[in-house]
Amino acid sequence: MAARKPTVTIKQVAEAAGVHFSTVSRALSPATRARVNPGIVARVLETAVRLGYRANTAASSLRTRRSHMVGLVVPDLASLLFPAILHGIEHTLQEQGYLTIVADTANDPERHRRILSAMIERQVDGLILASATLHDAVLDDWLDGPAPIVLINRTDDSGRAPAVLSDDLRGIGLAVEHLAGLGHARIGHVAGPQALSTGAMRRRGFAAAGLALGRRALPVEEAAS
Repeated sequence: MAARKPTVTIKQVAEAAGVHFSTVSRALSPATRARVNPGIVARVLETAVRLGYRANTAASSLRTRRSHMVGLVVPDLASLLFPAILHGIEHTLQEQGYLTIVADTANDPERHRRILSAMIERQVDGLILASATLHDAVLDDWLDGPAPIVLINRTDDSGRAPAVLSDDLRGIGLAVEHLAGLGHARIGHVAGPQALSTGAMRRRGFAAAGLALGRRALPVEEAAS
């Protein structure tokens, strides 16, 4: 069995690169790299690769009390909606030195609760949830927890967590206006589940668009999922 190579330290990288070890630390971290001269960053990165330096993330987490991991929870990974969202989130977090942990709740509240608990136990630095419902008891358990929460695509009815959302009201209003402008008079709506903000807001927007066109009630059929 081949002998293990000795661990290369930040101090050794600093000596080989001819800079202070704190400069190496800043240059190796995407979050602080911009504070260092680009030429020095390039020299430090080249030296680290040449020496075979590997960051000790466990030791760093103990020292800083930050894991540099973010939990991303979605209701259904098979949905065509989420790949582009996941790609954008993962790419942005990776540029900032964060690892994205993705989990799928399968629209199961108990599974959702277990996933959030497991991520908190692993000390993620934040949670991004695409899995919230309007009246979300699971979310209630963690809103005041140790990791900040941001909601995406859906929100809950409390408004306590920041959310990144599409304008569902305006979107369906534009769809109704477009169809009406083409001369269609009988316009229906297959609404999403009303327990989700997306379904509820689109249904509300559809009704408002009908009133704006002088029609008191347009037909709505609610989908199961």
